[in-house]
Amino acid sequence: MSRVSPRLLLLLGALIVALRVGGTLSSSPASQASPPAPAETIAPLAALPELEAIDREVDRLRDRLAAPARADAPRRDPFQFADARPHPGRAPASSVGDEARLVRETESAAEPVVAWPVLVAILATGGADAPTYRAALLDAADLVQVRAAGESLGLVVVEAVTADEVTLVHQGTGVSTRLTLR
Repeated sequence: MSRVSPRLLLLLGALIVALRVGGTLSSSPASQASPPAPAETIAPLAALPELEAIDREVDRLRDRLAAPARADAPRRDPFQFADARPHPGRAPASSVGDEARLVRETESAAEPVVAWPVLVAILATGGADAPTYRAALLDAADLVQVRAAGESLGLVVVEAVTADEVTLVHQGTGVSTRLTLR
């Protein structure tokens, strides 16, 4: 590459500046056109009908901001943890008695959830004329537990064991179920 003389660079720079100032290097022809007079393009502001409506709305909002905001005084009720004001999407309850009755009905209607063991097998011991049955049950820890009638497996008591089914009773709730062999 040959070395460019500083005089040549200075001459090219001066030429570019002269052309830019003269207007021959403008990027678009639209930029060279003279802008229209402001009086021709903008309608008088008083002639616009929307301005009156906008002014009324601005005045209404200013009046609304000028009014002091009403804030409810905070209160503390140690016996109530939720907001007592009605929510917009929910109808208010008629009375406290109705709410308590509704809670009692919901609790009594819902059946307690009990994790029952799985019946794996029924074992028979003794003679054919008087067999003694015991149930092999799979508990929540995936351990096989062998229980006879009257014995417990956690909160579950084996009430009865027959040749093809086991009756279990949950001690905490009193709910019973029958498990049959498949």
